[in-house]
Amino acid sequence: HGIGSVIRIPAVFLFCSFAWIFFVSANISDAVYVITHLFSGIGSFSAYLQRGLSDLGIGKTMLALILVLLLPLMTQDVIEWKTGDFNEWFMRKNKWMRWLVCLFIGMLIIYSPAKGAAAEFIYFQF
Repeated sequence: HGIGSVIRIPAVFLFCSFAWIFFVSANISDAVYVITHLFSGIGSFSAYLQRGLSDLGIGKTMLALILVLLLPLMTQDVIEWKTGDFNEWFMRKNKWMRWLVCLFIGMLIIYSPAKGAAAEFIYFQF
């Protein structure tokens, strides 16, 4: 825990993402081409980000919803980082507070917006 985790986690993510270039490239020259052109054509970062989100079908409302839904996960991570054990911290809270949190999470799951048509259960595809 600590500040080292804040640096290590993104560093590992970036390293793995960079290494993935070599795994998906047909050959080394393709990988070198991707690496040398990785940031070309971006221009304004905010315009690039907006275009990428738009291409994924994520508008401002959906982005706000994603950030709101990530907030409880980030809160849990901060509590885990500060106390060392989220479960112990949560169990020390008032029973009514625990029930409200569980009810809130359940309602988020039940009423979360599903994008697109319902797909067949993935295990039935094998």
